[in-house]
Amino acid sequence: MTGASTDSKCVLLFLRAPDIGRVKTRLGRWLGADTALALYRCFVADILAAAAKSGPSIWLCYTPAGAKERISRWLGSAYPMMPQRGANLGRRMADAFQNAFSQGVRRAVLVGTDIPDLPPERIVQAFDCLRSFSSVIGPTHDGGYYLIGFRADGFTESVFDGQPWGSGRVFEETLAAFRRENETPCLLESWSDIDRPEDLSAFMKRQAGAPGAAPATAAFLARRFPDGPP
Repeated sequence: MTGASTDSKCVLLFLRAPDIGRVKTRLGRWLGADTALALYRCFVADILAAAAKSGPSIWLCYTPAGAKERISRWLGSAYPMMPQRGANLGRRMADAFQNAFSQGVRRAVLVGTDIPDLPPERIVQAFDCLRSFSSVIGPTHDGGYYLIGFRADGFTESVFDGQPWGSGRVFEETLAAFRRENETPCLLESWSDIDRPEDLSAFMKRQAGAPGAAPATAAFLARRFPDGPP
């Protein structure tokens, strides 16, 4: 970890290096790898802006492990950075929380990059939840979750073990894991992530009712689809 801060709270942003053919692969099969990569860069710009508006420091948790220089050239060196470490997504998330808490962070919230129009207020709400709850989680409409967070004194590592990552049961199974530990996380309202072509169409339709959200992504899609959602 470089540039680590001992701020009392932080956002852990999980992201991939901007390598063609390695990001937004499901969208890439529809849009083409070049377009998917450009869109991914917009996603990251927008969620970074939202996280910055929410107030806490932002830690970039990147993969692959050797991508630090590429990430720095892309996003600059102002953010604390650490590689994702672990055999699967659950282990990588657990490691990120452990790293943050070991460096003095008291409240941490983890988000990914497929939610470019997440309102900053939703991140603020998550940290507010962690004042009275040990954990917080925000479900996606497809059965996963877009945000998970913990207080250092209530970190429940076991909720990351044995989950069916990539399936529509992740949120349900994670809640079951919390229950096994006699924990009740604070639940946020659902949100939509963007993994598939239909998600992208739904995002473009949402823009009509929320102008100004995810400006980089919205501008890119307006250029790519000038006649509206595909």
